[in-house]
Amino acid sequence: MIPSEEKIVFENPYRLHSTMTRIAELSPSETEQAIFFPNPYSSWFERTVLKREIRSQDLELGSLLLPESANKSILLTWNSDPAMEKHIRDAGYTVYESQEGMILTERTILPESKWKGDPSIVVSRIEDEEEIPVWLGIVNDAFGSFDESDLYKRAFRQEVLEFYAVYSKKIMVSTALIFADSDSIGLYSVTTSPEYKNRGFASFLVSEILREYRAEIPVTLQATRAGKSIYERLGFRSLGKFLHWSKLPS
Repeated sequence: MIPSEEKIVFENPYRLHSTMTRIAELSPSETEQAIFFPNPYSSWFERTVLKREIRSQDLELGSLLLPESANKSILLTWNSDPAMEKHIRDAGYTVYESQEGMILTERTILPESKWKGDPSIVVSRIEDEEEIPVWLGIVNDAFGSFDESDLYKRAFRQEVLEFYAVYSKKIMVSTALIFADSDSIGLYSVTTSPEYKNRGFASFLVSEILREYRAEIPVTLQATRAGKSIYERLGFRSLGKFLHWSKLPS
């Protein structure tokens, strides 16, 4: 049975969180409403995720049931309705980030980058584990995260994960992470070093990755408001919103 597009957009990052928890040699915990992915090595992959099938009628006022160990973690919701969001706010959470859940199902003719054919600009899959700290340093700087290199070195050894970069004159300047499961390809950690931003390196990287993954399998990602239009030019469509919630101090 082919999963729906909306289900694909939710489940790829859900499975990625599960994979990173397993790599950290930990186990998730859950309630009927949510699942907590512990990960002390990552400020990004330690998340409580509200289950996709949960809707506002499943939440009683002020009784958002999260795993006990998830009390201080970030809460992630997908396509929550206003009534559900009110329940979450009543439980002491506030939204700190919103991202578009996007999908690409039909391969289109990709725009040519000005960097195509420039020998000083190279897109490459990372083959050397010792480059992972450099890759992660760019990601941590861009997203204000504090993820640890050892976790990503272990992730590097997993077949379902591929690390990519753009090099300008042999200096790594842009990053991307691919997570492939049976139903979809997820594109994550697309960013550029601050001193190299606004030169088209990240969009060049995504275009080259899409050229490589030409198989008829959906590609999904989470886009910021600023990045949405870039991905739309590459053929992605928005199917809804991921909201990241943080717990307000008591």
